[in-house]
Amino acid sequence: MSPSPLTSAPAPSYVPLSRTTHGAKRLRRSAGYAFAAPQILVPLVALEVPRAAGGLPVAFAKAGEDYLPVAILGVEPGRNLFVGPSGQWLTDYVPAALRSRPFAMGRKDENLVLCIDENSAELTEGEGEPLFDEDGKPGPLLGRTMAFLQELEKSRAMTQRACKALAQLRCIVPLALAVDGTAGGGRRLEGLFQIDRGVLEKLGDDAFLELRKAGALELAYTHLASLHKLPMLGKLAALRAQEDERQAQAAAGVALFDKDGTFGFDALR
Repeated sequence: MSPSPLTSAPAPSYVPLSRTTHGAKRLRRSAGYAFAAPQILVPLVALEVPRAAGGLPVAFAKAGEDYLPVAILGVEPGRNLFVGPSGQWLTDYVPAALRSRPFAMGRKDENLVLCIDENSAELTEGEGEPLFDEDGKPGPLLGRTMAFLQELEKSRAMTQRACKALAQLRCIVPLALAVDGTAGGGRRLEGLFQIDRGVLEKLGDDAFLELRKAGALELAYTHLASLHKLPMLGKLAALRAQEDERQAQAAAGVALFDKDGTFGFDALR
């Protein structure tokens, strides 16, 4: 079977945005999220977790020695269950890390800088909104992008504090849930973590106040509430597998007939 067009996009290549290098570039926004088809985990910041948890299961992942919240978008590597066949997003909330593409914040010499994915299909030479104006100054698009990413960066710092407070109080443990109903049966989600509700609820008043001051309580409880959506991943995976099988059978069926509609026995050899 030929590779899906949703998964054949080149890997991102983020570099610091430069007027010298990118002065003539334009951004032609696409309507869909085909670029996200291979992603099954997307990082979140605390500010967006309550909205994300309304439609997506949220867990924690390790980033070096730290933890960060992530949206779980699939159960098999390279297969985002929330991106449809035409690149459409299939649930209400789109994580900010995807909405900000092809831009992201990065660090250069310990300073935060705006970066751009040079492999993005949305980056063009002729069509779309210019990144810089005729005087070489950042255009309105970059102004809006910087404001959005700066807000995310503020929330990211708070998210790190909240996760660190939860980890120090031993509230974060390996994810103990498995996803049932997938094509291959139950599947355990490896490398992810969750809040231990029992540990959280047995904390003393001082520790609980520490979590509240760190902004960790809403993060912890919205994450826990989102875990009941894990079975939805299994159902979506099973439906996707059924559709793959249907398409494979249809392709095989077409191959059994000649151009004039005559049954071709050669196809069975």
